Amino acid sequence: MNVIIRAQEDFGPMLRLRNTNYLELLTAFLGLQTFARNKTSVHVRLIIGNTSAVSIINNMGTSHSVTCNALAKTVWERCMERQIWISAAHIPGRDNVIADFESRRNEREYEWMLYTARLTRALHDLDFVPVIDLFASRINNQLEQYVSYRPDPHAAAVDAFILTWSKLIFYAFPPFSLIANVLSKIKNKKAQGVCVLPSGRRNPGM
Repeated sequence: MNVIIRAQEDFGPMLRLRNTNYLELLTAFLGLQTFARNKTSVHVRLIIGNTSAVSIINNMGTSHSVTCNALAKTVWERCMERQIWISAAHIPGRDNVIADFESRRNEREYEWMLYTARLTRALHDLDFVPVIDLFASRINNQLEQYVSYRPDPHAAAVDAFILTWSKLIFYAFPPFSLIANVLSKIKNKKAQGVCVLPSGRRNPGM
């Protein structure tokens, strides 16, 4: 099993202060949590563009950074619990075309969210308690249980549209391009949830 991973810098204000080696290690950890979540007794080969991260993983730690050493320990402990053996190899930048392209894409529109306090107040006023967030990620989930658009280390599922909505009590803040599909699924499946949509007011000049 080979996993090609990329660094993701948008983890929050605190992680933006971390160095590249730590972020690459963290990405490896998240990759393992996502793609090897249900694996046991396997070898996972991590292909990483950062030579320091490769060395830290293969040596099961480092004496040069306390934070990187602690994270490497966490990675290996998780793997040993599942009888997963990991090794890492370096991929030169000239060959890392797909991951480099993905890391440079500006996808901040996927991470929109309501202010949590306002959502909590609105749900209280509606006397509605959803149990799953249908369109979220580990960065912007409003509920502990959520469905992601892409593979995600903590998501309950990937792709909300393959789920049976009639069995869910959900909260949904879908991408604007999916609103028509969302409303159609709610109607067809007689689903019960709270859906955040843009205002229907029209521009008077239109």
